[in-house]
Amino acid sequence: MSFLSPWFFLGLLAVGAPLLAHLRRLSVKKRVDFSAMHFLEPLPPRKARQRWEDVALMLARIGALGLLAFAFARPYVRQSGVGVSAPATHQRQVVVLLDSSASMRRTGLFQEAKDLVAQVASSLKEDDAFELFVFDRTVRSVLGAELWGQTPAGARSSLLSDLLSKMEPGWAGTQLDDALQFVVDGKNGGASDALVEVVVVSDFQEGSHLAKLQGQQWPKKLHVKILPVPAQQAREDESISLHWLPPDPETASLETPFKLQVHAGPGYRGSLVKLGIEGQPSRDWMAPVTAGKTRVVTVPGVPFESGFVRVAGASDFSSGVWVSRLPLKRTLVALGGSGDALDRSGARYFVNRAVTALGDARVEVLGGESTTSERDASVALWISSGAAGAEWNSRMVKAVEKGAVALLTLEDVSDALAAGALIGETWEVKEAQVNDFAVLGEMDRTHSVLAPFKSPQFADFSGIRFWHYRRVVLPKESSVRVLARFEGGDPAVMEYELGAGRVLMWTSNWRPHDAQWVLSSRCVPFLAGCLDVATGGRAPFVVATPGESFVLPEGSTGLKGLDGTLFGKTAGRASLEVPGVYAMEPQGGIVVINVASDESRLAPLPVEKFESLGVPLLKPSAAEVQMPDASTPQAAVLGAGEIEARQGGWRWLLGGVLVLLTIETWWAARLSSPTKPEAL
Repeated sequence: MSFLSPWFFLGLLAVGAPLLAHLRRLSVKKRVDFSAMHFLEPLPPRKARQRWEDVALMLARIGALGLLAFAFARPYVRQSGVGVSAPATHQRQVVVLLDSSASMRRTGLFQEAKDLVAQVASSLKEDDAFELFVFDRTVRSVLGAELWGQTPAGARSSLLSDLLSKMEPGWAGTQLDDALQFVVDGKNGGASDALVEVVVVSDFQEGSHLAKLQGQQWPKKLHVKILPVPAQQAREDESISLHWLPPDPETASLETPFKLQVHAGPGYRGSLVKLGIEGQPSRDWMAPVTAGKTRVVTVPGVPFESGFVRVAGASDFSSGVWVSRLPLKRTLVALGGSGDALDRSGARYFVNRAVTALGDARVEVLGGESTTSERDASVALWISSGAAGAEWNSRMVKAVEKGAVALLTLEDVSDALAAGALIGETWEVKEAQVNDFAVLGEMDRTHSVLAPFKSPQFADFSGIRFWHYRRVVLPKESSVRVLARFEGGDPAVMEYELGAGRVLMWTSNWRPHDAQWVLSSRCVPFLAGCLDVATGGRAPFVVATPGESFVLPEGSTGLKGLDGTLFGKTAGRASLEVPGVYAMEPQGGIVVINVASDESRLAPLPVEKFESLGVPLLKPSAAEVQMPDASTPQAAVLGAGEIEARQGGWRWLLGGVLVLLTIETWWAARLSSPTKPEAL
């Protein structure tokens, strides 16, 4: 018999407490008589039976303390069988699961793993069955039991060597739970009673997925043996892992900075790490880090199109991440209307400032005076604040009929009547009677123009006041769609189609003395929504991991890498195996592929994690491939822990403690109950 925690036997010193108490009770001190004693009735001397009851009570207490110490010491019996080593059998089914995930790309790691697989195969008997699978996010067969059995014993080593030489790790995550479930499903219900040994060869890094093993029902004939591949000691800068936080496609702009999660390993020393952009030496910077924690940092400077951000000087796969700016196109915007563009009392000045706030990289503003008919076909958005003149209106209508978008703000009743006549409708229009001020009420946030206001931080419009607007009464069969209304129900924003394009109209002017809209934080997102409608919506933006399937928009013919390599698609879907930035053809959307963040958690996974999930582990025997450092005390303790956990002797010992304490409590209560003294 052996003990997992023999130092708990120090608790046996507590056994002396009941013994000392008993001996102290037996010793009789010198009798001293005094006057008060004459008033007490003398008791008869203790009988021999009572003295033996005291001894039995003492032994019960000593036994309870002794069993408790044994239980905490966790005894187990070493024996051949499950939990110690593979039992001797004439035939075994050995299934090897070889990890080919991204974490195995570390220097020399995968080659060591293949060497372990070869050693496992060389330790088999001639009639043993052998299968080899590789796994990452999926499980793939490399060598089946049928081919292994048909191959002559002398040629099996060469066959396996050829297959292993062609294998390389990929970039996907480590779905270890799916791999084990795959084997369990394949071996469950088999007619053979031969022991199935599942040998997992992996680095067992902390990011391995094990959640699906919770509650797994394991066949009695199946047992798992883990063979960790020890990673080389990494440099300190390689204990830093990066993860990109993609921008929100609904609210981000071309100026939205890149944000990264920087995680420093527990052993990292220092408070700063040098990061850089590959191919751009001038863009290196120092980022703050904390050992064992994750911090969010911002890439300084103007966001670039796309690139690879990595820890300066590091070569580990986890020390870099691909980033890309949103695929937003530069749009021509024609701005016209009454008043001068430099007049701060008019709406045109403030509309111009709101449009330019979208960024020069996204919009190019053409003033009414500088706009020429030659460029009309390139203008996607026309904005008119008030009367812009007959020539301007004529050019705007022609552009809208060909697919452009017009945004009109109405300064007076005549502008509203002209807008109605533009689509052949007669509207009833008059100046609204506003008491104090009006605010926006009902709003259709499902429309593309108002989509930026789905977010809770932009959903409140109660603080934006309107002092003047035009009250428009639409006919019952009007083709106009009302997108937003004032609290009283009057239309505030309307839309109607004109040819291949559309016209958006505000019934309020955007002059600051008419309304606060153009000065509010909601105006620029609204104009961004107008740009999205004018350009056909934002280009698709997909962020995925290697091997993950994603949907391509209708009309896409494939993907193109930064080096010009073309990739096809399958039935409107695609998946990419290599990290990088890819462009959708021909829409110009962007796909960014990065290694899953879990793969960057490279700390070793404790063996106790498998024990807690109930995985039936086997300890490698001396004749087979040994786990790394199996001779060290730590490895020996882990093996003993597996045996002790299976035998569970401490549970029976604790049960004995409870029985003895129950007897002791009842007996002590019986002895202490008052009894009638016998006559002298």
